[in-house]
Amino acid sequence: MVAVKRTFLVYALVLLAIVGVGHSAVAHGQTDYSHAVRFVDHYTYTSSTGRVYLYSIFQNASPETLDVYASVKVFNAAGQIVGAKSNDERAVPPGEKTIMQFYFDEPFTTVEYNVEAEESWYTPVIQNLAFESHTALKKEIVSVINHGHEPARYVKVHCLFFSGDEVVYYNSRYFTDRHNEIKPGKEITQELSCPHPYDSIMLILTGRGSAR
Repeated sequence: MVAVKRTFLVYALVLLAIVGVGHSAVAHGQTDYSHAVRFVDHYTYTSSTGRVYLYSIFQNASPETLDVYASVKVFNAAGQIVGAKSNDERAVPPGEKTIMQFYFDEPFTTVEYNVEAEESWYTPVIQNLAFESHTALKKEIVSVINHGHEPARYVKVHCLFFSGDEVVYYNSRYFTDRHNEIKPGKEITQELSCPHPYDSIMLILTGRGSAR
């Protein structure tokens, strides 16, 4: 399990209308797993500078480890497009969730996704990682341990901080040693701070193993 929300918080109601989640074919000769990627939810956060962040969560519903690519268009209340961004996440294991961040310069009311996915060149590692989080003053202290048999590379912990159903902050950090990995049996502990009052969190881990 690589995502958790502590306390009583359940998944927030989607505050934005979803125009649709489209799927595109991948390159010739590759199996298209786009339809096996499920949209789970998304959340927004507006910074003090007015930039609007969109955090989108997807789940790999296929039996394969996937590289997931998402393109996003956002529209204002008048139906005008006001932003278009893309992001990707590699080596998402079967059944696991991943998170992608997008940012925009102005508010929007609807979101349109286009998702592509293909079998990853990297071995999966997220399913072998366990973590726990402890709340301290204006921060979470998170520990991640690798229970697998190979190094987990570029492990990143993404933390959404909530007050009720509203995201009040996002923070993330790589949890790796000097070789950019967590070795088998090793644990890494770090802090993720939040400048605003919060009552619950959601943690999602990303990362990958070696190339196949």
